[in-house]
Amino acid sequence: MNLRLKLSESPVFEQMRQAGKVSRAPVRESFGTRQGFGYALYALFGATAGLGCVWYTGQFYALYFLQSVLKVDFLTANVCVAIALAIGTPLVS
Repeated sequence: MNLRLKLSESPVFEQMRQAGKVSRAPVRESFGTRQGFGYALYALFGATAGLGCVWYTGQFYALYFLQSVLKVDFLTANVCVAIALAIGTPLVS
């Protein structure tokens, strides 16, 4: 069963619906204008940039730690990080 169907609407949304202020085409209103589309792209790339920063910082720190602190040789350290990335990449989403 769909959990969403069991939930009731919030009182604020019910007031908006009764007043006729609910959008009939929210996607078109959000992305139909240049400003709305720009905000959506800004939010999308902003979130992606943050995730990418954390992802690559962790990746390169792990490589640095393996080579500098644990003294693992270059090839073995890179293979370990590559295997970890191959396993971890599909699981990030």
